[in-house]
Amino acid sequence: MSRVSCKFADNGELISLLLLRPSTNQPYMKTEVVLGEINNQTSLNAAIDAIQLQGFKTFTAHALNKSAEDFKSSSRFNQTNNRKILVCVLDGRSSDVKYLASSSSYVRSLGIVPLVIGHSTHHYDSYKELKTIANGDSSDERIYNISNFDELRLLTPKIQEEISKIIPQIEPCQSGPVTCLWVAGKKRSCEVTFHLNPEAEFIEINKNRSIQDDISVSRSTHSGQVQTIVIEKTKVVPDDEGLYIVELSYLGRGFSISFQVVVASTQPNLPLIIGLSCLALIVLLFAVIIALYLITIKSTQ
Repeated sequence: MSRVSCKFADNGELISLLLLRPSTNQPYMKTEVVLGEINNQTSLNAAIDAIQLQGFKTFTAHALNKSAEDFKSSSRFNQTNNRKILVCVLDGRSSDVKYLASSSSYVRSLGIVPLVIGHSTHHYDSYKELKTIANGDSSDERIYNISNFDELRLLTPKIQEEISKIIPQIEPCQSGPVTCLWVAGKKRSCEVTFHLNPEAEFIEINKNRSIQDDISVSRSTHSGQVQTIVIEKTKVVPDDEGLYIVELSYLGRGFSISFQVVVASTQPNLPLIIGLSCLALIVLLFAVIIALYLITIKSTQ
C-alpha cells in the first residue's frame, strides 16, 4: 500500500481529509472530505470507513500542495485566532522527493503546522523526509515513528497533547444565565452560548440528576472561541419546567452548562392582551376626563 493521507485541523476541529486516489498512472488526487463539510467525529469516522484505498505511488509533495489549497479555501483561513494544523501520515518514501522541500516550506509559510507520522524507523532517507515536512530538517519536533500502523491508536494521546500546545485554549465559560419560555403541547428549543476553544463534545442532559432522553441537542456550532448548542423538546409538558444541566466533554475532562425552563400552560393571546390593554387605557382616560369635568363644574359654583 503506497499512499499518503493527511488529516487537517482548523482551530482544533477535524475538518478535511486528503487521500491519494491513483489510477494506473495516478493522474489526480482527491479530497475525500471537503473542508468544513464534517465537524464531528462520528461522521468523520463514517466517511473514512467509506474510502476505498488503492495502491501505486506516494506523491507527498503534490499532496502537501493540495492540502495548502484546501486550507486556503476556508473562509476562516485568515482569522488571527485560528491555528492551522496538518497531520500527515505516510507509509513510505515520496515518489516526488525532489519537490518535497519546496512544497513543505510553502505549507509552513502559510502558518500551517505539520505533524508527521511515518513508517520509517529503520530507513534514514524516509526519516529525513519526515523532518523536511515537519521542520525543514532543522529539528525532530512533531515527528512520530511507528513500526506498523496498528500503533496509530497508541499515538493518539501524544498527538492530542501536541495539538493542545499549538491551539490557544480557552477555559469553558457560559456567556450568562439562560431562561427559556416553553409552551405546553408545543415543540420548543433553547439556545445556550459559551466560550471555549477548541470545541466541546456533548454527553448528556440532566434534570434533578436524572438523564433526559426526550430532550436532545439538535444543533451545535463552534466559531472562533464561541460554541452554541440548541436544545430541543419535541412536545413540551408542564413537568418540563425546571433547571437543566448539560454535561460536556472538553479536552478529556468534563464540565457543564445550565439553562432554566419556564412552561406556560397556553400560548399567550397577544391580540387579546393588546385589545384589553387598549380598552383599559380608554376607560382610564374617560374616567380622568369625567373627573376633570366635575372639578371644573365645582370650581365655577
